Parts: sequence; structure tokens; C-alpha cells
Amino acid sequence: MSTTRDEKTPPDPAGAQAGGAADSGLFAEAGELASVLAAALQDLARLLRLEARLLVRAALMMAVLAVFLALVLAASWLALSAAIAIALQQHTGLSMAGAALLSAVLNLLAAGAAALALKRLARRLTFPETRYALQAFWLDAEQQKK
Repeated sequence: MSTTRDEKTPPDPAGAQAGGAADSGLFAEAGELASVLAAALQDLARLLRLEARLLVRAALMMAVLAVFLALVLAASWLALSAAIAIALQQHTGLSMAGAALLSAVLNLLAAGAAALALKRLARRLTFPETRYALQAFWLDAEQQKK
């Protein structure tokens, strides 16, 4: 009686080999997914570094341009003040010193008006209505406890 199969090994069900192949295929796909995710994270980290470098460069350039703009605006304001002083001297008969003084007084009045506007706006930065509402809430809560 000759058999081609070893009699000590139990017969393989039909799906056992297919299941092993499916498991190894699943592990291969999981490994591939992990490597794709790792590559995507590396690319994202590289993009983040490049954009951070670009942000620093842009911020520095913005600071330089802001200083330049402030200087140009100051020079323009001085030129305008000088033109006003010259016009005052020519049209009112004031001396040049008197016209310059009047121009300076006008600049100080404009600066004072801007300072008052800033002071009014600064009050809004302290959340006055929210603080008032919270105080009213806490006072009401305290009164209800008593």
C-alpha cells in the first residue's frame, strides 16, 4: 500500500495555504502603507522647514520695508510741514520763524487729536462690557447664595 502523502501529517484543508498567503499579503500591504506614510511625513516635515525659512525671510523683509516706509512718511511729513510754513510766511506776512512755529503748533494739535483717538480706542482693549457682565453675574450669584 503505497501512498504519496505522509500518513503522520493531517490533510491540509483547502483554505489553509490561501490564508497564509493572505496573511503575508496583508503584512506586505501594511508595510507598504507604513513606508508611504513615513515618506509623506518626511515630505511634510521638509515642507514645514522650507515654509518656516520663507516665513523668517518674509518677516525680515517686512520689517525692513516698514522701517523704510516710516522714514519716507516722516520725510514727507517734514516736507509738507515746511511747505505749510513757507505758504504761511508768504500769504500772512509772518516771519519764517513765526510760520515754522505755527506749523509746529498745527503738527502738535494733529498729534494730540491722534493721541486722544488712541486713548479712546485703548479702552476697548480691556473688554469693558464683558468684565461688567461677569461682575454682574458674580454679584447675582453671590446674592442668590444668601
